[in-house]
Amino acid sequence: MKLVLARAATAAAMIAVAATAHATGEGTYTVDGQGPNAANPYHGTAELKQTGQGTWHMHWQIGTESWDGTGVGDSQAFAVSYSSGNQTGTALYVSDGKSGYRAIWAGSGDTQVGIETLTPAPAGAPKP
Repeated sequence: MKLVLARAATAAAMIAVAATAHATGEGTYTVDGQGPNAANPYHGTAELKQTGQGTWHMHWQIGTESWDGTGVGDSQAFAVSYSSGNQTGTALYVSDGKSGYRAIWAGSGDTQVGIETLTPAPAGAPKP
């Protein structure tokens, strides 16, 4: 049993390392997401910039709303605290193993999470 658990843990670690090997970090991304319970799907753009060692700034444009956030982490995984007007929340982004990210997020007071994906925007795409 211990050997099976050790092998499973090793395999999970190898998958996690492989899945995080290709994230690009800074750049402009297309955004696709949905709120808790698959409600309120949304689309837009986001720009991710590294501001220091382990610190990030993220700006989203979702329809007519702009969101700004400050993050900590690296190009493989980072957490962002974000706001727009009086709305605030936190998101956790992890490399998708390609060149983008998958995230879970919750707004202040939420009791369930939403999901979001970031995919590198095509070359020449406008920044948000």
